[in-house]
Amino acid sequence: MKLKNVHYGWVIVFVSALIMMVFAILISSRGIFLTALTEWFNWDRGVISGAYSVSFIVSGLLALFSGRLADKFGPRIMVTLLGLLVGSGLILMSMVSSIVHVYLIWILLIGVGSSCGITPLLSTIPKWFNKRRALVIGITFAGFSVGGITWPPVIERLVANVGWQSAYMIAGLITLVIITALAQLMRKNPQKMGLQPYGEREQVKSTPRVLDLAATGITLTQALKTTSYWLIALCRFSFMFVFQLIAVHIFPHAVDIGLSQIIAATIISITAISNTISKLLVGFVADRIGYRLTLFLAAVVLVKSLTMSKQTISQPILVYLCQ
Repeated sequence: MKLKNVHYGWVIVFVSALIMMVFAILISSRGIFLTALTEWFNWDRGVISGAYSVSFIVSGLLALFSGRLADKFGPRIMVTLLGLLVGSGLILMSMVSSIVHVYLIWILLIGVGSSCGITPLLSTIPKWFNKRRALVIGITFAGFSVGGITWPPVIERLVANVGWQSAYMIAGLITLVIITALAQLMRKNPQKMGLQPYGEREQVKSTPRVLDLAATGITLTQALKTTSYWLIALCRFSFMFVFQLIAVHIFPHAVDIGLSQIIAATIISITAISNTISKLLVGFVADRIGYRLTLFLAAVVLVKSLTMSKQTISQPILVYLCQ
């Protein structure tokens, strides 16, 4: 197929997946750098991870505003800010000498920058697709999982061979250069390019009300008045609370119980492999059995993994793999 015959919506999805893959360097390497900083400065592990927590609270709160800014200015500007701020934050982390520096960088640069990425991407993709929306969102998040496979062993080897400062510098440069460059390919909606959303013709049998809602969406004020919005927000908060807790500490925990650092990094990569497959599968399944049933089944699997009755020192690792 000639490139000119490919709907630009697929370019948006592919670019978004690559952006998520690069952004994963921030998320998947936190535990590795946490161990390195603890050993180098003799800081308390909880104090350092507190910076991560505050950063993601800031990112979550600012996501409300970044979504509105993306609607107004488009995703290109917002994702460019993601690359610039997060990349700069990682570069500056290579120069820290005080825990105060860590908090300032994670809150003012990484926290603010992270809010400019995921929300603008996920609010843009549905505008390009009337068909296969769950699948393309699954592909986008699969990019994040691919990054989760790739980066942990790479970062661990960098830390081991060139030191955590150089590893932070390299991670920052990769994030800044690649995400900023990819952001320039993002477009706000197909109408700006004289196109129709992918699958527009297949949706002609839908009612006018459904078509109108799909094209325009609803306002934030309208969304805040719906039960579904708050249930989704609660589900997302609960999942991210548990996931972030385990994701940050799985590497240090594995090292604490006697595993080598490269094996601990590999655990994260193995988890990301299953995560990649499941994201593609869930997107495919959700388009066929519906979003609610798919979400319910995913929640059952997650809750089961978190309520494993056998208590062993390796249980946190097993739970992380089950996710």
